[in-house]
Amino acid sequence: MVAIDDHGHAGRRHGKGLRARRAVAALFGVGLAAYGAAKIDPLPWNEVAAAFVASSWPVAEAYVTRAALDEIVVPGQGGLVTERQLSVSYEFERDGQLVTATTASPNDRGPVDDRRLLALFRKAEFARITGHPVAVSYDPEEPTRAYIEAGIPWGRLLPDLAWGTLAFLMAGSFFARALAREDEAEEF
Repeated sequence: MVAIDDHGHAGRRHGKGLRARRAVAALFGVGLAAYGAAKIDPLPWNEVAAAFVASSWPVAEAYVTRAALDEIVVPGQGGLVTERQLSVSYEFERDGQLVTATTASPNDRGPVDDRRLLALFRKAEFARITGHPVAVSYDPEEPTRAYIEAGIPWGRLLPDLAWGTLAFLMAGSFFARALAREDEAEEF
């Protein structure tokens, strides 16, 4: 539908307002896309990829020989921060040979309040003290690359993934408004 104003100009009255609304929608879309990217980019994607790869590895019984959970100081945002570092050593047999591995998970470092690291340390330390074996997944091509736990860190992944995805969906909605044809734009 085309509006004709008092001076006989068709569509001019809505043209400038429509362009302004489209520009604002595009700017909101860009802002939301940037926010979504900022939420999703720092997520532990390497750990997720390692967990998917390790899920197809063979499993062996391993005996823990050492387990320690140390606090370390590392550079962080705004200065130095204290983190926890999990150090383990365990042995398992593969094709009649003894293999020693030293990684508990794809990421053996985390914030001081990381419950996953504490639970993994307790599991390894309990196995060391009692002599009970733990199941480890190992890379058949490089057996020293093995993990006691190679799960996806959902607790750290889901909140920011949800917010980032929501921001991308909202950005798509704003981009759709900015790119809509004139007859569709009046419906928004």
